[in-house]
Order: sequence, then C-alpha cells, then structure tokens
Amino acid sequence: KTCPDRPPDLTYNNIYFFSVWNTLSKCFHFVGLEFGTIPTGINWTDMETLARLYGIKLGRSMIKRIMVAEEMTIKEYAARFGGK
Repeated sequence: KTCPDRPPDLTYNNIYFFSVWNTLSKCFHFVGLEFGTIPTGINWTDMETLARLYGIKLGRSMIKRIMVAEEMTIKEYAARFGGK
C-alpha cells in the first residue's frame, strides 16, 4: 500500500475524477524550449469553459484533485527533461 507507483483504488470518486481529468487535461499551457515542450500549468478559464460545456461540476474537492494532478504532471515533465 505504500509503493509510490501503486495505482489508486478504483472507487466511484476516482473513476469519476479520471474521466473528468481525461476531458480537462487538454487545458494545459505549454512552453516550447530548446529541449522540448513542457507544461507550465492549467488554463483555468479554458477548463471552466470545458466543464460547463460537458456538465462537469467543479466543487472544492474536484478542484483540489485537479490541482494535485496538475502538479504531478508538471513534475513528471520536469523529471523527463532532467529537471531543467
């Protein structure tokens, strides 16, 4: 249960979050650098617009989960490019 690469438990809330994340993760800002492109964060205005279009309710807990996923995505890209 303490393995960092362990997938999350598949509860209803996690399944719902991953379906929301699959839709809203397209709202990242990317910056092109000499060694590739990296995300700098989510465009929250675009995310709110997509959420409204798809009927997704962005409550406090969902926004917190999205912020954690955003941070993890940015860290993943930074590790991929050697923390540059």
